[in-house]
Parts: sequence; structure tokens; C-alpha cells
Amino acid sequence: MVHSVTTYPALYALLGAALLGGVVIVARMVWGWQRGRTLARSDRPGERLWEVVRVAVLHARTLRRRRGGLMHALLVGAFLILLVGNLLTHYVTPNGDALKESGTLHLVMDVALVLAASGLVLAAWRRYRLRETPRRVEDTVLWAVLVVLTFWTWISEGLFVRLADPPWERLAFASNLIATATAKWPDDLVRSLYAWHWQLLHVFGIGLAVWLPLTKMRHVVAAPLAVFARNRRPLGVMPSLDLTREDVPLGAAQPTELTWKSLLDADACMHCGRCTAVCPAQQAGQLLDPRAVWETFQRPEHGVLAQRLGEDALWACTTCFACEEACPVYAEPLRVLLEMRRERVLAAGEFPASLQSVSRHLEQRGNPWGANVAQRLPLAAPLLPPGGETDVLLWLGCHAAFDARRHAAARALCRILDAAQVSYATLGEEELCCGDPARRMGNERVWQLLAAENIARLRERRFRRLVTLCPHCYNTLRHEYGALGADFVVEHATVAVAALLDAGRIALRSRGDVQTVTYHDPCYLGRANGIYDAPRRLLAALPGSRLVEMESARRDARCCGGGGGQLWLERPPEERVSRLRAADVRASSAEMCATACPYCATMLEEALAAASVRDIIELVADSLA
Repeated sequence: MVHSVTTYPALYALLGAALLGGVVIVARMVWGWQRGRTLARSDRPGERLWEVVRVAVLHARTLRRRRGGLMHALLVGAFLILLVGNLLTHYVTPNGDALKESGTLHLVMDVALVLAASGLVLAAWRRYRLRETPRRVEDTVLWAVLVVLTFWTWISEGLFVRLADPPWERLAFASNLIATATAKWPDDLVRSLYAWHWQLLHVFGIGLAVWLPLTKMRHVVAAPLAVFARNRRPLGVMPSLDLTREDVPLGAAQPTELTWKSLLDADACMHCGRCTAVCPAQQAGQLLDPRAVWETFQRPEHGVLAQRLGEDALWACTTCFACEEACPVYAEPLRVLLEMRRERVLAAGEFPASLQSVSRHLEQRGNPWGANVAQRLPLAAPLLPPGGETDVLLWLGCHAAFDARRHAAARALCRILDAAQVSYATLGEEELCCGDPARRMGNERVWQLLAAENIARLRERRFRRLVTLCPHCYNTLRHEYGALGADFVVEHATVAVAALLDAGRIALRSRGDVQTVTYHDPCYLGRANGIYDAPRRLLAALPGSRLVEMESARRDARCCGGGGGQLWLERPPEERVSRLRAADVRASSAEMCATACPYCATMLEEALAAASVRDIIELVADSLA
């Protein structure tokens, strides 16, 4: 007889109560998300739904880390099979002909039991032996609960096989072990044990259905929604802030001043620790822990978010996007940190003194050092006046304009463009800082002032494309100025020069013996904008050079430590991220470290011998035929 509401009314009543409780809990979660600020994240629903399938169902991002991905896939797959299998074996095929024909189903169930046990062993090994994941009390309790649930299900299945004595019992290879062990026990005893096991298992499962959403397992509901609402723009694009509206908060002092997506991310967080593992500030021994960003929402505390997190932790972020790139469910802790910084800068006016100085310099002099325009380093390049026209407008950036060491890359780029007979010019003294340091530090007001002035000056000239040496300038000019109505074609110098090389407009020749070169991927060129191949094509084309990759490269490259205002913050030597990246360079055994960012070159030169760090554009110019 198939189990029905008439045979087990109490069980069905519990199931109904559990279902109602689950609906209430999910409704409270949704209500909590809706308290956040509005954010449009529903465009191209078809593509978003496919990403949910790819990431939430097929584990595409989770499997990037083999052990962690395998563990998660084993547990999710096994318990889904066990859930469906238990429903079928208890409510569809418990006896009669249906039971006789259910051998394959029970085989699959036993395979799922083995997979679940394997996943739990792997989870314990990773957490307590290898210490790859955080060791929290909640995680230990959840692991123990799943162990009990797996063992309980195995015992129940074994007792079922013992009582039913089906023709397929050998197919149920795991459950048959229990059946064999209890073969000589009295039938009444086994029947009583099975009845109690079956009922308690269901009560246990019903209790879990209500309890699990109150733990980190609520990500089972929240994570697919977070994947659906993922940011589809390049990682480097920071959200704009409308400073003209009085109803828009200046950053976030409380959780409700964040967007609904950030509140959703807090529930979608799996607490896997991947963001923490790749955070350069955390690796360097600083206080920032990206995972703790979500925990600030969930602790019963009062006060400003930045103070809950910790001011030292807040200002340690390099805005390198490693945390967001690593997250299996597209959570965005960097966006939350930015809103916290905006609140500290714009609303509270409380942020590090050195960054206050940078903000004043940007506002008053248009560069982070407060240098006079007369201090711009001379460059043998034409100036483009208002109304003028050129093919390429070089955007030098503050480093190449005022830093003698970084200025060498600007001169090298001019030599390459001359060799390729490209028409180019610069803005000269008319060029202000693009505003990237201000925005990443949280000073949206100064960023908008600089951006508006730069856009006005650029619109007075005619050019086909902007080319810049700085990935931070590239990201800002190409993506973020669009929010203010600008629409410029922007290229990074490595992409522009690689195109010239591919077109045969420049030729390279060897300058000496073979030299091994390793390439450091700048965060704002690589992770933020997906430009990995063009710099490597240039290095591969250099006669007499051999590219050696570092262990952490491309998407997984470690940050240099200079972004997010860190270039102007003093850190003890043992806490400098550049020290860690320098160790990566040394481990590659390369003779030269090439990069494509003035921030990265500056930070790496601090930790390595200056002569062993070069901009790729300099290396190309040195090899011009």
C-alpha cells in the first residue's frame, strides 16, 4: 500500500507545517532583500537563466577549485538523488510489482549514499586536515547533521531491503550490507526498527527543512537568485552615485542603504572562504577579510557598517576584484566596501589623512601629488588644441606625466607610433587625472568633477580613439565615463601596439642574448577587463625573449597592492602586498618582470630591483628594427 494521508495523517500534518514554515522563512528573506536600494539586474533574462543552470546546477565556478568543487558536487548531487529516491521508494514503489521493478532505483540510491559519504569525508579532510576552508562551529554542526542524515538513510534502506527481500537485493550493494547483518534477527524486531527509523528519518528531515534556511544553507535558495542577478558589466565598472538627489544616501551606513543585490549576496554567501583565500590584503596579514563583509549584516550589532567591519580592514582593500572573480555565486563584496568608503568620505569625512591629502590634490591640482602643470615632464609629442583632429589621442595618465620612471613608457609609446606612422597627439596640460583614485577611495564627488571636466575637454577635440598606458585610466575612460554621457573608443597601449604588430606596421629585431621574462597581469587590465592575450602576444614576439608564467597568472594573478588608494598608504614592510608578488616573480626564476601598468611597475620596483621591472611598451620600443 502506498503511504497516504489516511495512513499517516500526523506525518502529512508535519509536512504541511514544514512547508508553511519554509515559505514564511523564505518570505522573510525576500522582505529583507527588498529593504535595500533599487538596482536594475533583470536584463537579458534568457542569458541570466542559462548562467543559473551553468553555475548553480552544473557548478561551473565551484569546480574551478578541484577539491572544493568536487566535494560540493558530490554532496549536492548525492542528497538530491537521496531526496527524490526516498520519495519514490516510500510513496511510489513500496511494494507489489512496482517494488520488484525498482532495482535500478535502489542501485542509484546506494550509489548516492556512497557519493554522499565520500563528499563528507572530503569535506572533513579539507576543513580539518588541509584547513582549506574556515572552521566555524556552524560548519561543524552542519557537517555532523549531514553525517547523521546519511547514516540514518543507509540504515533505513538496509532494513527496508531486509524486510522486502526483493529479487534485486544484490543491486542495492550498500543497503544489502545492513540486510545481511540483520538476516538472523526476528522479523518483528526488524519491522519495528524499520518503522521507527522511517518515522524518525522523516521527522528529522522535516526539522531540517525548517532549520537549514536559518543557517548558511539558505544559500540553496539565495545563490541561484544571486547568480541570476549577477553583474553583467566588466568587473572594473563601479556603480555611480547621484549626488544631486537628497533621497540617495551618500554611501552606506546601514544595511538598508545598500542595494537589494548586496543584501541578497549576504544570504547567498556559502562561507566557503574562497574570497578570503585570494584577497591580497588578507594574504599580506592585514585585517581585511572579504567574507566578514557579509557577516557584518548578520551579527546583531548597531552602529555604522564601516565601524562594524573595522576601519583598518575597510582601507586595506586594493579593489583588485579577486574576491568577486573567485566567488562561486557572483557575490560582490567589493561593491559593499566601496559604499562603506563613500559613507566615510562623503558623509562622515573620516578617512586616512594621506588619502585626504590625495583628495585635495585631485580636486585642486588635478593630480594625486598636487604637482603644478609646469612640473609635467616634457614629451616630444604634438599637442591637440580645441577643435584639432588626430587619429590617436594619447592619454598619458598621472604617472607617465609626472613620474620620471613611468615617463619612459610614454616616450617608448611615442617611438612605436612614430615607427608605425600613426597620427597622434596629447592633451598636454589640459589632461587631468581620470579620477580613478578618487572613486576607489570613495570620493565620488571629486571623481565626478574630474570626469566632467575631462569629458568637456575631450569633446572639444576630434579623434578616432584614445590610447592609454594605464589600465586604471583605460577602465575609467572606456566604461565609467559612459554614465556621464561620454562614448569614447578607448584602447590600452598593449592592445593598440599588438594590432600594429599584427598588421605588419612595426618590425622587431633581437638586441642580444635570450632573456627569460615573466608577465604580471594588472588587475584592471586582466580581471577587470579580460585583456590577457595582447600583452603576451607582444612578449612572445620579442626576439631574444622567452615568456615564463608565474604560478598565479591571468585570472588568478595576485595584485601588486597599489590600487584602491593603497599607493598612497604606508604599510609596514611585512604587510605589503608587493612583497608577496615579488616572491611570485622570484619563484618564476625569470630575469625580467614585465607589466603593463604604472601602478604595478611602481609597486614591484619597490619590492624588486628597479632594473628588473619594465613596462611591455618599453621592451617593444627597445626591439624596434
